[in-house]
Amino acid sequence: MAFLTPLTVNGRSYPAAYVKATVATSSAQQTVLKLQAWETQELREQDVPSLPYPNDLRSYETNLDLQSVNPVDYGYKLLEASGEFPEATWNV
Repeated sequence: MAFLTPLTVNGRSYPAAYVKATVATSSAQQTVLKLQAWETQELREQDVPSLPYPNDLRSYETNLDLQSVNPVDYGYKLLEASGEFPEATWNV
């Protein structure tokens, strides 16, 4: 599970960056997600190292209305609900 979105990393633009999220930590109040980005989905599938993405942590208030059966899906629901990536294609 991941998403595609236009992304700028260190001044360089990637029109369809492949972004993967993992839950770094979670509590009843906050959920912190760590993002990793690749230039394209194909490069991720080829095990090319991720981009040096300095803005890789996102902290959100835990939202119990977005409950999910697993933490990974919940993390993506938080990201999507945040509105931070309005042009994203989700669940790729």
